[in-house]
Amino acid sequence: MQESLFEVVTSEASYLRSLRLLTDTFVLSQALRDTLTPRDHHTLFSNVQRVQGVSERFLGNLLSRVRASPHIRDLCDVVHAHAVGPFSVYVDYVRNQQYQEETYSRLMDTNVRFSAELRRLQSLPKCQRLPLPSFLLLPFQRITRLRMLLQNILRQTEEGSSRQENAQKALGAVSKIIERCSAEVGRMKQTEELIRLTQRLRFHKVKALPLVSWSRRLELQGELTELGCRRGGMLFASRPRFTPLCLLLFSDLLLITQPKSGQRLQVLDYAHRSLVQAQQVPDPSGPPTFRLSLLSNHQGRPTHRLLQASSLSDMQRWLGAFPTPGPLPCSADTIYEDCGWLKGLPGAFPAQLVCEVTGEHERRKHLRQHQRLLEAVGPSSGSPDAPPP
Repeated sequence: MQESLFEVVTSEASYLRSLRLLTDTFVLSQALRDTLTPRDHHTLFSNVQRVQGVSERFLGNLLSRVRASPHIRDLCDVVHAHAVGPFSVYVDYVRNQQYQEETYSRLMDTNVRFSAELRRLQSLPKCQRLPLPSFLLLPFQRITRLRMLLQNILRQTEEGSSRQENAQKALGAVSKIIERCSAEVGRMKQTEELIRLTQRLRFHKVKALPLVSWSRRLELQGELTELGCRRGGMLFASRPRFTPLCLLLFSDLLLITQPKSGQRLQVLDYAHRSLVQAQQVPDPSGPPTFRLSLLSNHQGRPTHRLLQASSLSDMQRWLGAFPTPGPLPCSADTIYEDCGWLKGLPGAFPAQLVCEVTGEHERRKHLRQHQRLLEAVGPSSGSPDAPPP
């Protein structure tokens, strides 16, 4: 147990020495700074000096405990106190890691002065010929190593003891930091993907919308073919028109785009994901075909498209991403009453009998109910001109 506890201290001391080497040799180098813009310098080294400050205070607390007694009783309570507080600096550092890597690669390819000065610094004996990226990876490697040390300590603690409780708390807190770091890496990659995708989109005849959001992620993307009729003709009665499309399905949104030259995508339509339905069209002789319905598109109108997939498995992916239209659980005779809709002729209703739905969630819910109503009543029974409020 003593050896495992001492390893926490000695490994932190070694880690701190490496951080100081990174700071003194690279971060504070005026010659290297002179080759960079302030923005590139900040992106490249991020908040590593704050990380160093946290490590210095952490090691100081560990050493205070060691000096208090030759026999170390416990250190996990010290680890826990830092993990639930100052260690959040690791999350901030890792959040910038993707930009850090991209900036480093770009500078090495395009900035001759930077690459030459960096090679000179890396060749110094104190750097032991280690490249800069190996130093930049130290913070995440350290927090991961600390978790392994705590797992080893926990295995050696006495069942039901205070040391076991402290080790469990420390391990849980450090594990949460690592989980947050991993989540930030994934989130930053998703955001970067959205930024790159936004640069390819063209909103010509469609109202543009902000695509980049921390909560939005791209879940499915694929090329499909829209089956339509030529001008003046009828579908299946004349030679059909085939239009290539690219569908982009996000966690909350569906974009229907058309590929253009230069990898550009022209946006044709979009809708909230909850207002999209897909249903297979039986056609054993032809390619896999399904109907894609937007209950309310970017103009607030329902639209339908007949799409062909390259394979059955490709179609199944899209069908599985959206609900399939189905009948309401009530009969056609009672559908208006059971679904909370007013029964009567199209037109104006007394104000005291109706209320306007302003919430987006409720509006989408009513639109879905309206679509199910039309399908349950059938074309022969007619349909309301508009969904109820």
